[in-house]
Amino acid sequence: MEVGDKLYCHKSCIMLHNNHKTTTVGKYYTVINIILSDDRFIIIDDDNNEHFFFISSYSFHFWSIREMRKIKLKQINECRKKIIIR
Repeated sequence: MEVGDKLYCHKSCIMLHNNHKTTTVGKYYTVINIILSDDRFIIIDDDNNEHFFFISSYSFHFWSIREMRKIKLKQINECRKKIIIR
């Protein structure tokens, strides 16, 4: 992960203390900072606030572009297997 990377949100982040949703499924967010010593990265959330996430568990809410490509390719291959050419 690097500053500037775009991450696709596949699960909204909901704050535990107030049940407020801060990210939107289907939206891309840009990594604006990385703090390796704390295992965290920062995005700007839907409320225009800096929002910290753990790098080690980022895939709980986000997929990288590379992961999105792998998922799409897997879906395409699964569809191809279902098609029977006669």
